[in-house]
Amino acid sequence: MAQRVSSKNLPSWYAWVVLAAVWLAAFTAPANMVKVTALAAPIMEWFAIDEASVSWVMSMFYIMGCVFAFPAAGIMKKLGMRKTVVIALVFEIVGGLMGVFSGNSLPLFMVSRALEGISWGLLAVAGIPAISAWFAPSKRGLPMGIWGIWVAVAFILGPLLFAGMFDALGSWQPVWWLNIVFDAVMLVVFLLLYRDASFSFDEQENRIERAPQEFGETVAKGTYKKAFLAPAVLCAAIAMLLMCGAQMAIENFLPTYIFENLDVSLTVANLVSSGGAIAGVVFSIILGKLSDVTGKTKLILIVTVVFGLIYSWIAFETTNLAVYAFIVVCIGIAEGGGPAMLFTILAKGCPEEALPAGSAILAFMQNLGMLVGTTLIGTVVSNLGWATGAHFIAVPLYALVIVVTLVFWKKVK
Repeated sequence: MAQRVSSKNLPSWYAWVVLAAVWLAAFTAPANMVKVTALAAPIMEWFAIDEASVSWVMSMFYIMGCVFAFPAAGIMKKLGMRKTVVIALVFEIVGGLMGVFSGNSLPLFMVSRALEGISWGLLAVAGIPAISAWFAPSKRGLPMGIWGIWVAVAFILGPLLFAGMFDALGSWQPVWWLNIVFDAVMLVVFLLLYRDASFSFDEQENRIERAPQEFGETVAKGTYKKAFLAPAVLCAAIAMLLMCGAQMAIENFLPTYIFENLDVSLTVANLVSSGGAIAGVVFSIILGKLSDVTGKTKLILIVTVVFGLIYSWIAFETTNLAVYAFIVVCIGIAEGGGPAMLFTILAKGCPEEALPAGSAILAFMQNLGMLVGTTLIGTVVSNLGWATGAHFIAVPLYALVIVVTLVFWKKVK
């Protein structure tokens, strides 16, 4: 049986400390994921591969995310949250070391990415229930908005830092070493700060102390069925599949498109991607708070998708660098606010006892969308060109998010 560290005597503000601890630990996963996104061009040159092949290198994270999405909740039940996170970060460190020493072996490099991707699969599921347990249901919009930027911040810092390191050092291996050290530091931070919630909330959202239990204990017989039957879970999961397919189709290849078509350095190309992620962080938090204040989560979601339709139509067409200032804003609203609203729909509408299972379902669909979007557009771009890939993959997927939201309009909060 996994042992919990009691939170009985901790003040309510410690919820934000737990949020920080979980967020920082989870952030290591997208930080490792974005290494290849930021350095796709030199990685393709190093291993002598094309866009279609590098899309599969990127997709190893999404594949492992799909594979581990459903087992993750059971793993956390058996081992506890703390041990699960330790294991996830160890996989990142081992995978990073294997990547550094892979030489010119693409198969070995792919295995290293798969090991790193295991952490993505585990941590993506853990975040929502670990954080939500500390906040009353009506107050989860802002925490979910903050949680929702864990990938966006990686797309802010990663491209700028990693491309800058490559431009300065002429090698991708130092980027891997940096992440290995970062993973180890965040592991220590998590172990020092994280505590499980030893309470729940009644109907008036007052804290009710309960006997210590393992994280994920509510993943019991019948909870997956209850999660699958919850409209909030179905709406969020289907929309997340479509949204992530659209977003990753553009986001993973945007630096490469700009680098190859606008005659700029790799650092400048990644600056645009980071700009969109910076805007995403801002809008995720703002729109998360707006959702709490207004209760208009679904309407906010649709607005974010409209901006997604706009940028996905023009991102792979224009060769004017100035246009990307507008694209950056659109990316921020769509990729920051959209996922935050889906996390909020899940956190507010999923039955409490089924939330770990609901999070696993959402994580599976998120990774499946990322996998499909990334691999499809890589293949289409290689054969039919950039604009065709965006118009026939990203745009329709975004449009379908609106359809799904309208279908579930009266059934979710």
